[in-house]
Amino acid sequence: MNKKEVGEIRRRFKLERNNISHIYGCYVNSAKEIVSYIDESVAMLTQEETEKYLSLLRKSLSGTLGRNLMSLSFATKQVMDSDEVRLLSALRKSELSDAALRDEFYKCIIDAVTPDGSGYVILLERNNISHIYGCYVNSAKEIVSYIDESVAMLTQEETEKYLSLLRKSLSGTLGRNLMSLSFATKQVMDSDEVRLLSALRKSELSDAALRDEFYKCIIDAVTPDESGYVILLAFDIYDVPHYGKDGSPDDNDRDVFKYMVCCLCPVKTGKAQFGYSPDDKRFQNFPGGQLVAAPELGFMYPSFDERSANIYNALFYSRNVNEDHQDFIDAVFKTQVPMPAGAQQETFIDVMTGTLDKECSLSLMQGVHTELMERISVHKESRDPEPLSISPEDMAEILENHGVSAEQAEAFEEKCREEFGEDAELSPANIIDSRHFKLETPEVKISVDPQHVHLVETRVIDGRRYILIPADNGVELNGMSVSID
Repeated sequence: MNKKEVGEIRRRFKLERNNISHIYGCYVNSAKEIVSYIDESVAMLTQEETEKYLSLLRKSLSGTLGRNLMSLSFATKQVMDSDEVRLLSALRKSELSDAALRDEFYKCIIDAVTPDGSGYVILLERNNISHIYGCYVNSAKEIVSYIDESVAMLTQEETEKYLSLLRKSLSGTLGRNLMSLSFATKQVMDSDEVRLLSALRKSELSDAALRDEFYKCIIDAVTPDESGYVILLAFDIYDVPHYGKDGSPDDNDRDVFKYMVCCLCPVKTGKAQFGYSPDDKRFQNFPGGQLVAAPELGFMYPSFDERSANIYNALFYSRNVNEDHQDFIDAVFKTQVPMPAGAQQETFIDVMTGTLDKECSLSLMQGVHTELMERISVHKESRDPEPLSISPEDMAEILENHGVSAEQAEAFEEKCREEFGEDAELSPANIIDSRHFKLETPEVKISVDPQHVHLVETRVIDGRRYILIPADNGVELNGMSVSID
């Protein structure tokens, strides 16, 4: 390989996700024992974790040819018949999906390499997304062009852009940007919407007629902005590992998760730029092009629940937590839309003020805010993968613990079930603002760190109500330190 070829391969490991969908490996301790295995779908990793893995893999292709990078040649006899080439070829052919082959490869390295005091990690990667489909829809709801791209034929930059957009539709917080949509049993058994999604998945998106039918569903329902939007589709296969009690992979218990990802991205018209044209040797105006923005919405079908496919659910993404995208969901899923995260807070406030009346005091809200913040903090530290939730009954109990009468708490619980649903599970992060605690009067606005809401007091002095905040640790006015008389 020459310098250009090495650079071309190296660029495939840029910190954007690229088209790598799976990372395998193991951690070997100083006694040459495998402590744990790595079997990660890139789609399920956080952005930071993905960047770290790909940065490490990319580093193995860095340096100078002839110094850090050396070309190793196999003899013809080796290529024709040798265990080493046979193993490497089998790993490549299986796209690293064969656990037995990976274990054989790990053993070769472990037998040969003596670890330092803390051991080492072996990393391998593979990709399953091979094709990107979609279409560009203009403001008149007409398909201007189709997208039918083999990832292998795209440039590195194009691949990164496509997969970055698709990945965005799996980002955000469960219960806010990401919501679970559930199909009724009747829908799964016999409905046009599930039949179409299942057929698309079964065909691995290769059936053009099915794709056109799917595009039509969206185009009929979604009204585009002035510059239109792009629909993107991709299919992926994830070999789901299962682990024994000792933490090692169970090769006899593996599932394959096949799923499709879709996102809808608005197209924006870029601003015209004034710049220099080398061809004309003069400065001139360059018109703005059509730019694809981050997805407004998207989904994954089926959802990945308890490490397997759940055909009764889809994972829906909304960039704006205040929008429910009712038209899109009605067209594609024909199922009930969860209340958007932004609307949940507004509804919660209405329920609180409407049922508690004068009992909805500042001290009560301080106590409720503090308790919910503590629950959010404990849940975050526990690293529980399931989203935190509380029932209306739990919330009514919190209110009683902070002085609300049993009668008012019961009225709150009843109204809460009426607004959110009989079996509602509320997300604390959606019903309070965990980043801000603001107090407002017609003349004054006060912003308090949510971790220190206990510092705020109320007091009646000479018949007037006051909000008091300690100022022992210094006061600043527009960035300037001032003293208080």
